[in-house]
Amino acid sequence: MQYYNEKLLGGKTDAEMVEQLKFHREWGLIADRKANAADCVQCGRCELACTQHLDIINRLDEITNWENKLSDSAP
Repeated sequence: MQYYNEKLLGGKTDAEMVEQLKFHREWGLIADRKANAADCVQCGRCELACTQHLDIINRLDEITNWENKLSDSAP
């Protein structure tokens, strides 16, 4: 979600977010994860628990799109 916050606060485009994600992955700035945004089953429990009432499911969908664009552009 850090990336999504950077998009909101920095006004970055999707293309800029994909490039930033690529950079962070190439340089090992992202901790190894057991799951990706695409692994979300959209059960809604995170949104019910969120005290800020964030639209987490839609944000994860957007992050999934960035990850897919990055995968599509990989050699």
